[in-house]
Amino acid sequence: MVSDDHAGLKQAIAEILPEAAWQRCYVHFLRNALDYLPRKANDDCLVELRWLYDRHDLEQARQDLAGWLKKWEAKISQAV
Repeated sequence: MVSDDHAGLKQAIAEILPEAAWQRCYVHFLRNALDYLPRKANDDCLVELRWLYDRHDLEQARQDLAGWLKKWEAKISQAV
């Protein structure tokens, strides 16, 4: 199941479909990330965050995520 991070919705999914895996919705995730980004960081940071979702190789995704975290940690720690 793919949904936003609403606790009640996640609980309902777990109760009704206990065998289902849950994944946070990409669009909702990016929208929520905007809440923690200063306007001047929005474009670069979000573009790079979107790139992470384009990875098809798990190891490459992990490496790119580590690089993203390192780059943005000091600038926007709340988002990281």
